[in-house]
Amino acid sequence: MDRERCPEAVDVAMTVVSADPLRETAQRMLIEAHLAEHNWREARRAFDLYRTALRTELGVEPSRSLLYMLEQAPAGPWPRLVESPSWGRPLRRGVS
Repeated sequence: MDRERCPEAVDVAMTVVSADPLRETAQRMLIEAHLAEHNWREARRAFDLYRTALRTELGVEPSRSLLYMLEQAPAGPWPRLVESPSWGRPLRRGVS
């Protein structure tokens, strides 16, 4: 993604997310746009809001691929989001 166009991508993604907040492809687009502009805090904030919405509305977690995408971000200032490859373990240390 061209870094100069990141603000546009964020705006478009936020529009799509507001129309369907539980759609992972929209959330992924928003998070990727934040990561492309090196806005780690907003990427994490978007992820946390999405995770909370999924848990509240559907009782499920984001896909493993979304979790791993965040873990692989070059400078993400967050702890590992997945404890291990075994799905079903706590998503973050200290959280059951």
